[in-house]
Amino acid sequence: MRVRLMLAVALAVAGTGATAAPVAAAAHTTSWRPVMLRLPHGHPDATGTVAGTDGHGTYAGTLRLGGAMDVVTWRHRKPRVRGVPAGCTDAQVVDMNSAGVVVGEASGCPSGVQGFVLDGGGFHALQAPDDLPGYVIVKAINDRGDVLGLVDDDDDFNTTGVLWPGGGGPATVFPPSGQGEIVQDLDDDGTILFGTTAAIGSYVWRDGVKTPLANPPDYAFGDAVYPQAISNGRVVGLLATGNGNTGVLWRRPDDPVMVPGSTVAADVNATGLVLGQLPRPLTSLGPPALWQETTPLGTLPTPPGYTDVGASAVSDGGEVLGHAYNGDTFSEGAPVVWRRH
Repeated sequence: MRVRLMLAVALAVAGTGATAAPVAAAAHTTSWRPVMLRLPHGHPDATGTVAGTDGHGTYAGTLRLGGAMDVVTWRHRKPRVRGVPAGCTDAQVVDMNSAGVVVGEASGCPSGVQGFVLDGGGFHALQAPDDLPGYVIVKAINDRGDVLGLVDDDDDFNTTGVLWPGGGGPATVFPPSGQGEIVQDLDDDGTILFGTTAAIGSYVWRDGVKTPLANPPDYAFGDAVYPQAISNGRVVGLLATGNGNTGVLWRRPDDPVMVPGSTVAADVNATGLVLGQLPRPLTSLGPPALWQETTPLGTLPTPPGYTDVGASAVSDGGEVLGHAYNGDTFSEGAPVVWRRH
């Protein structure tokens, strides 16, 4: 499972390049309650978000400490600043697996942007195999320790997918086919989710076998399909049409269903709990919400002292990861975990 802020997903789909208006939390809330994670000592003004969890009380995220973005982990809400890879200036957490291994991307490095793995031995750089040109972008890590990413040479039709096996050994390389295929996410059994820059022809790959994702029920010629995440065989994403966007859940590759009332389905956990967004007039963004497959469960409550929330991922234990913020300060929030009660 990988995490990306849903704001970025929605803006990319909208294709406007504009900054969206802030979104106020909806009145109807779920049975989840927000838990604020502590900020590191000496950094009362730190801002950032939670991006991953091991499911056993440890979390990982990114906080702006002074002028730099640093990796921070929390154990039972207590923070530990992990910093950035040597020689780099900033880092962003992308994912964390059940063993507590963190993956992400660092910038300001001698090589520019680089992927990293953070484990008990510290930071380790993810190297592009076979001297592939470009920089490594990390997508996900699964519970086997496999890391999925791509090597980007700034050509949308020439990104190369890479799977670094958790047990060591040579990486598996997915050369560009000319169809604009892009790796999106990684399941715990090794299944890889592929999208395309053309927004058609998405599929899942396992052990060399490609299985196409069927078009959603509301699909019409000219519409675009953007898969986002995979977990326990389920895939979520969105269908973009001339009339707006709607979240999609593939219970199997050949069994897509619309997620009612949503504008995007951005993440899903192993039990079929879907994290997405509701619509808001005049913008493609709305408050984060949850569904059990296609059954609406409501929106996330806003912590006291804040006006808005952003969510990035839902864990297999049902926790939702993200941040709370005020007004138009989406990127300057406080780290939050929502737990079901």
